[in-house]
Amino acid sequence: MNSSDKQVNVQKQSSVLNQVKATLICHLMTFGFGLAIGWTSSAIPQLLSPEAPLGDITLEESAWVASIFPLGGLVATPLVAILSEKYGKKISLILWTIPFVVHSLAILMAPNVYYLIAGRFVMGLGVAGCMGITSAYVGEIAQVEYRGRLSSLFSVFYTTGITTAFIIGGYISYVATAWAMLATAITAIVLYFYVPETPAFLVRNGQDDKAARSLAWLRSLDVEDEEIKTELCRLQNYTKEKPKSTVKAAKSILFDKGIRRGFLLINGMFIIQCYMGMFAVHNYSVTIFLEGGDSQLSAESAAVIYGCIQIIGALSATKFIDKWGRKSLLAMSTFGVGICMMILATYFYLNTLNYDLSLYEWVPVVFLCFCIYIYSIGAAGIPFIFICDILSDEVRSLATMLVSQMIFFNGFILLRLFAPLSASIGMHNLFYLFSVVSALGGLLTLIFLPETKGKSTKEIMEILSR
Repeated sequence: MNSSDKQVNVQKQSSVLNQVKATLICHLMTFGFGLAIGWTSSAIPQLLSPEAPLGDITLEESAWVASIFPLGGLVATPLVAILSEKYGKKISLILWTIPFVVHSLAILMAPNVYYLIAGRFVMGLGVAGCMGITSAYVGEIAQVEYRGRLSSLFSVFYTTGITTAFIIGGYISYVATAWAMLATAITAIVLYFYVPETPAFLVRNGQDDKAARSLAWLRSLDVEDEEIKTELCRLQNYTKEKPKSTVKAAKSILFDKGIRRGFLLINGMFIIQCYMGMFAVHNYSVTIFLEGGDSQLSAESAAVIYGCIQIIGALSATKFIDKWGRKSLLAMSTFGVGICMMILATYFYLNTLNYDLSLYEWVPVVFLCFCIYIYSIGAAGIPFIFICDILSDEVRSLATMLVSQMIFFNGFILLRLFAPLSASIGMHNLFYLFSVVSALGGLLTLIFLPETKGKSTKEIMEILSR
């Protein structure tokens, strides 16, 4: 390799370095989100135990602890979009991390279960901000060739947060997990002051000089570099062509064929993702492992193994996402989850019939771990990537808000009903339902979803408009 080749290679590496830094800092909120979700898995059994620190707690009250946060998300989602459009993604990251601080303090100071329920509701406000801002922030700062891998880091941080909560909560206590959540949230707020606002937001608000400086930092180039001028010009032209108001964005979603179709596809992906059941598994993993009756491994240890496999899957996704493409990876992931759910449902059903399963007590651990791996490499993160891929800047905030409302509504239904339905109709029937939804999701992905790998938003809109 000659010196000029080395220079080009160094330039290429340096141009993505600050994008990676900003993405990692941005996803500290996502890590905190994962901690908050994983907290429930170990906290619920501890709260329901005879030695519970808050006294006797009913199954109904524990179900509210697990399920209340999506209602907070429903309340906050419109505000996320409004504040994001008015004040930008950077300020929004700071504001929506504050609910995670409040949530942590509520757990640490709780004298009764109602403090926990209130704290979980407030946590839902932060979850809405996390889901509405982090993916949009990364989508607006990343170059097209890096967008897939950087966007897939959402799943890595989320799953790492869940696994960390499994470890701390399972081997220490749920209170220790709250301290970890508090430390993460405070660190995130401090570091957010050191990342730039997105160039797209600055251009939309007529701050072209700041947009140029933001681009220069993100690309590790001089503000007078020709590449910066070209990209800034592209952003300016794109902004002039597109509507800025919420009313115009709503009209685009309703009447623009490509945008409408993309919006419906994204909603469909998230509905499938919800009722595949993995979100309930995250919140009730220890309870599910206890249902499996594995006498060789404690439920807490099994949950930690499950969480570690989840991280491996999320890391694998960063490698596979641009190699295999979004569509094929998502289809394989959903079909794989469906097969695992079917096997688990059959195991739980046979267990209810009192069959001797002593030789097969490994089934829940092995197939839940395989299930979470196959889920993590595709279905867990790809729908969020499609938000960045498919939705153009002028409709992304409004569309993300509407999608988030749908996610929170369905998430609340799933989490609120999981425990009582499991007790009344049996966990096996729920897992059979999850397997059917997963299989349906795989078929719909193959039939209706376009491949977006390596394509700009404009190219994707052309495909969806046909």
